[in-house]
Amino acid sequence: MISFTGYIYFAFTPKFVMGGGGLHFGLDVRPASAWLDVSLDVFIQLKPFHYMADLRVSVGCAISIKVWFVHIRTSASVGATLHIGGPEPFEGYANVDLYLFSFTIHFGSQSRPAPPVDLFDFYKMH
Repeated sequence: MISFTGYIYFAFTPKFVMGGGGLHFGLDVRPASAWLDVSLDVFIQLKPFHYMADLRVSVGCAISIKVWFVHIRTSASVGATLHIGGPEPFEGYANVDLYLFSFTIHFGSQSRPAPPVDLFDFYKMH
């Protein structure tokens, strides 16, 4: 059996724009199965301008074996996540998950929170 599911979302406010979505593909051919998951989330702050985005990909497989009264299921998956933010300073990381271990690679400068909007600017946005 082949399955496919997905979702999307979008929101727009006076201060933020955000959107994203995800897809799941599945294949189930007893006793084995496999899947692929992909998702993207984007968040944009309008004033002061700042963005963040996350992209995630995961792929895996599993097998089920039944021997007399014992049911054994084993699975393995690998995945990766990419996170970026900016524009100033541009920063991010990539995380790779390889079944038995994972590692993260940071790039750009360290995150600093955006300066707050003063009360008058906040009032003008609304």
